Parts: sequence; C-alpha cells; structure tokens
Amino acid sequence: DTEEDVASPKGGDDSRRSSQVQRSEVPRLRGLEVAQEVAAVEQEDGLSADYLRHFCETEDLDTVERLEIQVDSVAQSIELLGEHLKNLRQLKLTDSSVMCLRDLGAGLKNLEILWMSRCGLQDLGGAGAVLPELREFYLPFNDIVDLTPIGGLENLEVLDVEGNAVSDPQEVAVLRMCPQLRELTLSGNP
Repeated sequence: DTEEDVASPKGGDDSRRSSQVQRSEVPRLRGLEVAQEVAAVEQEDGLSADYLRHFCETEDLDTVERLEIQVDSVAQSIELLGEHLKNLRQLKLTDSSVMCLRDLGAGLKNLEILWMSRCGLQDLGGAGAVLPELREFYLPFNDIVDLTPIGGLENLEVLDVEGNAVSDPQEVAVLRMCPQLRELTLSGNP
C-alpha cells in the first residue's frame, strides 16, 4: 500500500487500512523503553528489602542464608544488603561489578563464604571490618594487587586470588596474620 492508498480508503478495506494507520502511529519500542525506565528506577533504589523479598521469594528475609545475584555497585547501592539479610552466610556475586569491598557495606557480619570472581574488584580495604566471620573468600580473575587488608581476617581458612595482579612477595607474607588459613591459590599472578 502507498500513502495515497491509506489516506483514501477504497470500498471494504476501510478497517484493514485504519488498523495499519493505527499500528504505524504506535511507537514499537515504547514497551521496551518503559521497561528500561522502570529498571533504571529500581537500580537507583538499590537492593531494597522489597526487591530482595521478591528476588528471594520470601517475605521473611531473616530466613535467607544463601544468595546468588549479579549486581553493579556503580548503578545500584548494595551497602544495605547485610542490613536486609542479617543471617546471610553465603553470598555469590560472580560476574558482578564491584570495584571496592567497602561497597558491600558493614552489615555482612555473619557472612562465612563469599564468591566474587570476575567482578573487577581492585580494593580489599576494610575486609576485617566488613567481613569479620569470613572463612572462605573466592576472588579469582579480578584486579587485586594489595592483600594487606586480608591480614585482618582471623577466621579465614580458604583464599583464592588466582589470576589477579599480586606481584609483591610481601603481599603474600601478610597472610601469615590469618591463623586459620589452610588453602591458598595464587596461580596466574605476576
């Protein structure tokens, strides 16, 4: 059909042609745009209690002991994660975007196992304060240079820093301050 055909309907084709006009007037991607706007608003709110209830499929967040989620700490605040999930013992953030350990906030006091592979993690500052009960810390394939903050993790038993940027032997020596450390993976570092 040409524009002329649509503009001047002929005979019994009126309904077909008017539906064509209506379809062409409706922006096709509006639904996608609305979904993106809603997602952006939800990201601005961070990991709210409501979002976590929905994501974890429970009304009682105190029952959540294990969580696997992908986050972007630049786009959404994750600082209150531990405040909402007080009994969280295991957290898997694989393939997330978290540059600094402090982005996790100070509420993960009961966390025992943390997976953060391929997160772009560079700064472990505050590890002792942020994760006092941590026993297993999996950090392969990040950009970590400085292991000094891990020296304050008294309960740490397993540490995996494969494929990072730890090149100074003094960085490894600081791990002697972790009395429980029994398993260390350093392969793939300079």
